[in-house]
Amino acid sequence: MAVDPLTAIVGGTNAHPKAFPWQALIVSGRSKCGGVLISTSWVLTAAHCFRNVSRVHLGVTNYKSSKANWQSKDVAVYAKHKLYNGHSDSDDIGLMKLASPVKINDYVRPACLPKPGADFETSYPCFISGWGRTSPKAVKGHHVLQFTRVDVLPQNICVYMWKLSAKDVDMRNICTDKTRSSRGACFGDSGGPLTCEMDGRYYAAGVASFIYGHCDARFHPDVYTRVSQYEHWIFTTIHKYGFK
Repeated sequence: MAVDPLTAIVGGTNAHPKAFPWQALIVSGRSKCGGVLISTSWVLTAAHCFRNVSRVHLGVTNYKSSKANWQSKDVAVYAKHKLYNGHSDSDDIGLMKLASPVKINDYVRPACLPKPGADFETSYPCFISGWGRTSPKAVKGHHVLQFTRVDVLPQNICVYMWKLSAKDVDMRNICTDKTRSSRGACFGDSGGPLTCEMDGRYYAAGVASFIYGHCDARFHPDVYTRVSQYEHWIFTTIHKYGFK
């Protein structure tokens, strides 16, 4: 079995510059992760992305083009969940406090945090986004932010499908369905958001954690850390280090 951290979106489409204003680009040496802005000073991502982070960029769509809409920040605080286990991928969630707050505009804007218990398993429109590889054979990620619409898989089905590979998935995770298409995350999308629209607002439902094999395993759902399970930890951490 090959379970790999997520690093681009397979089957995705180029994103409009204002479509995902909460999307963060986290740079770690030559590697990149995604993240989701949840306030003017805090970015939520996967704990496994905390490797030699140098800068966090907001307002990025095409990182090879003009930087006119970018807001680039140093990181003042790294808060990895204390129960994170890099071997089992459990509690794969972390927070980064930016050295200075972002300025809210059409290109940079936070996503909402879901309420505890939110599952998004019904007919809510959900999307994944990132700069990772666009196919299993690609050697590097895409320079233009990619996105695709996905369906959230019922939790019992996701748990069953991963148990066949002896991998524990539980209520701390939220999974996206790949059985009806090959659209999903790939290497380079780690930490990026699964965002779902409900009542006119976009919620950070999950952060990209791990996949099976080489991005094209249709009968192994992509696995995200379920943000609604960590609301208390998120607010406790933000209160500890300061909202702004």
